[in-house]
Amino acid sequence: MNDCNKTFSKYQESHFDKKIITEIEEYENNDFWNFTRNDFVKFILKYIKKNSYVLDIGCGDGYYAFQISKNKKIKNVTALDVSKNSIDYAKKKYPCSKINFIIGEFEKINFNEKKFDAVYMCEIIEHFDNTEKILKKIFTILKPDGMLFISTPNLLRLENRIRGLFRKKYIFVDKSHFKEFTFKEINYLAKKYGFKVIKKRGVNLWAEWIFYPLFYFRENSIINKFLKNNIITGNNKFNYYLGKLLRPISQKVQVVLKKY
Repeated sequence: MNDCNKTFSKYQESHFDKKIITEIEEYENNDFWNFTRNDFVKFILKYIKKNSYVLDIGCGDGYYAFQISKNKKIKNVTALDVSKNSIDYAKKKYPCSKINFIIGEFEKINFNEKKFDAVYMCEIIEHFDNTEKILKKIFTILKPDGMLFISTPNLLRLENRIRGLFRKKYIFVDKSHFKEFTFKEINYLAKKYGFKVIKKRGVNLWAEWIFYPLFYFRENSIINKFLKNNIITGNNKFNYYLGKLLRPISQKVQVVLKKY
């Protein structure tokens, strides 16, 4: 790892150490946030087979690992994070005999080949500066026909497409992101490193861009109520499902990949 990569890795560790302290209570008390997380859990469990050993890369507060571990199909979850604060919090919040919490960088930990039946990364792949090495390693540690689940910001989400129309640079969701991906890029990387795309979907959409003309008619009580309940609040179920309908411009790329 070169000096630039080391610096970035240290920044990521510091970023998540702080984030778990400053933002976790806000997230945990957010109904929409929990709804989206539970939906991704269902998305994963739909494709996982019985007696599965699962790896959670970038487990954060441990919520995904805990929810997935509760399912009868799951034998064990290895939950990994670079942030010591995150792992300490997760251990206290979600003590579970079916979860092994580990502090460390995925690239540096030696997992046995063909150890896991499934691996998932939720809003994590964009934080790596060596995506291709990550996918190679995941391929190695997955069993034959093993599953990989990815959720990550869609670089070509609606707001960036609009920026492109005005010849402005695309922006990342967060400054800690090293790269953001399109559906096309994920498809390319999957095939390059030995995965077949089983399912892809978009979720969430900042719908104010689409419904902006309606703001001129807010004096109408029906229109005003619709805007207030579904658009102005930003993150809500209406926008979430709209992203599923309008996948190419949705906020997130979510895919199910199978090792072949």
